[in-house]
Amino acid sequence: MQALLLHPRFALYVIWALWVVSWLAAARWSSPVLRRPESLAERTALLMTAVGFLALLAEPPGLLRFHLWPMTLGLAWAMVGLTLVGFAICWWARLHLGRLWSISTTAKDHQKLIDTGPYGLVRHPIYSGLLVAALARTVQQGTPMALAGLVVLAGGFWVKTQVEEGFLSQELGAETYDAYAAKVRRLIPFVL
Repeated sequence: MQALLLHPRFALYVIWALWVVSWLAAARWSSPVLRRPESLAERTALLMTAVGFLALLAEPPGLLRFHLWPMTLGLAWAMVGLTLVGFAICWWARLHLGRLWSISTTAKDHQKLIDTGPYGLVRHPIYSGLLVAALARTVQQGTPMALAGLVVLAGGFWVKTQVEEGFLSQELGAETYDAYAAKVRRLIPFVL
């Protein structure tokens, strides 16, 4: 039992579980929703995200369990560390948003553009942090199913960022949001 508790794969599951529980519990800190867009793109992004997470976190059956690359114990533990970094980015962004945070695209009371802290580095730091954690899981898992999950998850986040940015541009004014988008990258600082 002790060997299992000290295994990096088990540690990764515990970290993901703690993040999910804490993230859902924190939803109570959010301000009431005033408006939300109803769009096929938003529902598509939600479906892609759910499928991506399921593929990423599931243990693949039988033949799909083969590894695409070798995994050393040191690399596996490094991925545990990278997962912690990814979730730290998520929480930094979540706390920086405060009561403006929402699990879906919404307008809140006292809506304003947040362009400081992690939002001064990328426009969607929560998605960036989740992608870092998902990448770490993919590397540690090393299976085609995990890799497919990462790709689908990234695609879902890309669609979601487009929905959010269109909505925020309408809510905050195109000039304001476009000026912010022109100086801050979407997901990867200085790159993308």
